Amino acid sequence: MTDLCVRVWLSPVAELALPGGSSPPLSTLAPVLLVGALGGALGVFFNASLLATLAVVDGWKRRLPAWALGAAMGAVLGGVAWFVPALPGGGG
Repeated sequence: MTDLCVRVWLSPVAELALPGGSSPPLSTLAPVLLVGALGGALGVFFNASLLATLAVVDGWKRRLPAWALGAAMGAVLGGVAWFVPALPGGGG
């Protein structure tokens, strides 16, 4: 949609024009479809696990006071930072 708007308002030349090249061979279609299907399946798995995690944390919020939940999350992050300092990042 953005490319269409740029072509209408600015010029008929594509904003991000790619140099001319040959089309990929048809033999690459199957691997591309496989990678696309795998990416879609992993996306479904990621979203389902994210929603499940949010449901678990909502359960914790009902049972624990806010300070205890914050302290637990801080302890987990502190443990990660202690054993793998590069993982949480240092800002530099």
